[in-house]
Amino acid sequence: MRKRWHIWGITTFAVAFTAFAMIWIFFVGFDAGRPGYFYNKGTNAVWIGHEWVGTEKSDAEIQSLVEMLEKNQIICILMPKKLE
Repeated sequence: MRKRWHIWGITTFAVAFTAFAMIWIFFVGFDAGRPGYFYNKGTNAVWIGHEWVGTEKSDAEIQSLVEMLEKNQIICILMPKKLE
């Protein structure tokens, strides 16, 4: 009988520990203490929205985009193909 409770206790602990670890990783993550610039290697990319495809943009809008890209060290722009 005692062995049965021992196995039950180990199983309960393992399930509780696994659930806690999964919740911790989901909400906090592995490297929660690191600032965003830690991950910035100067090779960032951005997905540009559909509003930039097939429409004319003013010089001010383009300049604003360029400044944002430079500020965030974005070197690659991904954009959707224009549907015809």
